[in-house]
Amino acid sequence: DRILSENRALAETNRAVVADWVAGHGLDWYDPVGVNGFVTVPDGFTDADEFCRSIVEEASVVLAPGELFGFPDRFRIGFGLPTETLEEGLDRVDRVIDRRGTAANGGAA
Repeated sequence: DRILSENRALAETNRAVVADWVAGHGLDWYDPVGVNGFVTVPDGFTDADEFCRSIVEEASVVLAPGELFGFPDRFRIGFGLPTETLEEGLDRVDRVIDRRGTAANGGAA
């Protein structure tokens, strides 16, 4: 019971972290019941495949194209990991998104 309770608390905390991150980028997601959500692709990327490939190559963070799960216009993010690790990963994803947005705007931030 203790382990289940701790895991539920972690999932609730991390769901809120991801929800804030999604909202902060002006994205939308299917609010999950478990610890995986499906999020729309940020501007600056052609599709979820390109986004996920860019993130793993540039930030060493693994996200999955939603197409593999029946959501072709989204990517899957899992958040059943320690909160500090999740926040670090989201920060690394932020940097890739920011660089892509800056490049798309001709280098202007």
